[in-house]
Amino acid sequence: PFKSAIKVCPLCNFTVSPFPSLVQGLACNLPPARIQVLPQGAGLTPAMAAWCAVRIWVHILAARAALMAEGFSGRALNTLGPAPGDPAELWHHADGVTAADFSPCGRWAVLAGGDGAMRLWNLKRGVVLKEWPGHTEWVVSAMFSPAGGQLLTASRDNTAKLWSASSGKLLSDFALEDKALSAVFSPAGGQVLTASDGDAAKLWNATTGELLKNFTDGELTGPAVFSPTAGQVLTASMDNTAKLWSATTGDLLRAFVGHEDWVVAAVFSPTGGQVLTASMDNTA
Repeated sequence: PFKSAIKVCPLCNFTVSPFPSLVQGLACNLPPARIQVLPQGAGLTPAMAAWCAVRIWVHILAARAALMAEGFSGRALNTLGPAPGDPAELWHHADGVTAADFSPCGRWAVLAGGDGAMRLWNLKRGVVLKEWPGHTEWVVSAMFSPAGGQLLTASRDNTAKLWSASSGKLLSDFALEDKALSAVFSPAGGQVLTASDGDAAKLWNATTGELLKNFTDGELTGPAVFSPTAGQVLTASMDNTAKLWSATTGDLLRAFVGHEDWVVAAVFSPTGGQVLTASMDNTA
């Protein structure tokens, strides 16, 4: 069971923690050098896998404790240099950096700009590995797939696109009816959820690009998100509500009413049992 849980980064071929939420939640932008990883090898036994998981856990907690003792929150740490607390400038761009994301292993980052271009960075070395023109207008979101082998971007050019992280090859093009607000992977990575201005949120097959479901919500005002189990979808709307949908049937399950102005964001709690909304009425 441990062996099947181990994740191998397709970009760097390093085995990382079988608990990616631990790295995202506790490591919180820790420099990769401070997170212990185990090189992939043949004949990895369950005992070795368990040791790897515990070792990563210990190193993350120790590194976080050390940095907290130095007075840093863990959310604005230098990823490249040796001096924590001094932000490292990865990409100074005239049109601005409009989206960024860490790879699941924490060794890579994708940055997207106002000109639609994207760059893949090696964070340990501080160098660009790949650069390509992804969109014709500014990119509003960019993220790695849960396994790290793909990149998903959404742009104001009315498209969301799926890319190979290693080659930069375009794998799927999701045509939207208006300017994109967001595009996210399902927790397992097999589906893509998009949202765009004045349009329905849409559910797609990440592999084939096939449109699976439309969640018609009038005029969307914020990103659409999956529940932790991917069984439900949450949208934010100009009609002052957030709406909960079945990802399986596309049916509206519930509207969350109570705001007096646009709802601009809505998210699930980690267990999926609660919803948090934010509105232009100065309340959440």
